[in-house]
Amino acid sequence: MSINIEGLKFVITGGAAGMGAATAKLAAGYGASVVIADLNEEKSRAVVDEIRSKNGRAWYKQ
Repeated sequence: MSINIEGLKFVITGGAAGMGAATAKLAAGYGASVVIADLNEEKSRAVVDEIRSKNGRAWYKQ
């Protein structure tokens, strides 16, 4: 089964670490835009920077 998520928008709560970060990176890798919502700004921005370094679209929102 194949699902195309390219161009979709995801809001990932708890996206600074663990499963949230992994989900954000995976979704961005498949072409989705990702908003990371988390209280930890430093870790969230690190995930956003990693996604952007691979030409992904990502933003952080506290």
